[in-house]
Amino acid sequence: MARNLQEELKIFHNIDRLAYACLVFDLHLSPKIGSEIVAFWNWLERIGYVNFVKNSLDLPPPLFLELSQESEACLDFLTRKSFSVDDEKLLPQICSLAGKTLSFGDVYANKVHAERHMKVFKWNVCKRIFDDITPGTRGSDGV
Repeated sequence: MARNLQEELKIFHNIDRLAYACLVFDLHLSPKIGSEIVAFWNWLERIGYVNFVKNSLDLPPPLFLELSQESEACLDFLTRKSFSVDDEKLLPQICSLAGKTLSFGDVYANKVHAERHMKVFKWNVCKRIFDDITPGTRGSDGV
């Protein structure tokens, strides 16, 4: 029996689905934040942080929590209208996992690119691959 495109997409993005499930079910983040973090991590992969999502799944729970908190802080920086030198800080969990540096300044400097990529990823991927695992939605617009 042939698989449909939706099933193929879920298989291809299985690691994203596992990361989302960890964020939403293990850390009890909202589905919206969970999908935004997965989209942010995919943006990191796009800019050269190789296998970032996959590697995140190898972290012990306390470090995975710290990684999610750093990622949420990065999401906050993407919504800011301005950036101050006082805001600059390296992101130790992201840097450790990726093997390269990233700071709030880097995130803010790439704000337009990150937002554009994340928006497309959430629309084209997250809404399709998380529909069956998002609590209380079963295919609705909860992601």
